[in-house]
Amino acid sequence: MPYTLTGELRQRLGFTRALTFSIAQQQCVSPIHALRVLRALFAKQTGWQNALIVCVDTILREDLRAIGTAGMHSDGASVMWVCRDAPTQLLGLQTYNDPVAVHGILPDGRYESNNNYLWSLVSVIRRVIKDAGLTPSDLHTVLPHNVNLPAWYQAMDALRLPKERLFTRNFSRIGHVFGSDAAVNLADSAALKTPGHHLVFASGIGGCFGGFILSTQASAWT
Repeated sequence: MPYTLTGELRQRLGFTRALTFSIAQQQCVSPIHALRVLRALFAKQTGWQNALIVCVDTILREDLRAIGTAGMHSDGASVMWVCRDAPTQLLGLQTYNDPVAVHGILPDGRYESNNNYLWSLVSVIRRVIKDAGLTPSDLHTVLPHNVNLPAWYQAMDALRLPKERLFTRNFSRIGHVFGSDAAVNLADSAALKTPGHHLVFASGIGGCFGGFILSTQASAWT
């Protein structure tokens, strides 16, 4: 559609041959769902070589910037370049939407608790690891969405992983930049320069979860 962010970018950047589309209602897990779409498109269109995943988010009400006691929302944007036959291999791509209705933000600005949150988080991570043909101990780094650090420490305990493998620096330095967390953490960590398996994971308000593993070679891009 012409009057969307993707349509505007296509026009201004002169991407006249590019197919543009957007992912809706998947919240902070939108870029991971976009990867699922791209995987299907690249499988069908064998001549395609490159794609861009663009995220931009802003907080329109300052009273919603604080995420209870779990963290802080930030404004930001990111672009990830996806290339066929890149030196980093994407493994175990999984997404999950909790069928139990969760409103997320309540009328008074509070965030509704979700009793399934930790169970879903750990379960989908295990699905990602299993689909990649790995075990939790194979993970070199865990790149989370930058919110709810105590829950992430619980998840690391459940996976029997050392907390040192969790990339935590951006929880306080940047906060939660919605769908851009994955790109920000990949850029700020050493994952793209460090050979090994790196878990990238996100959850979104309303019960969305998703993640994948980057298997990085020594010659990976920086």
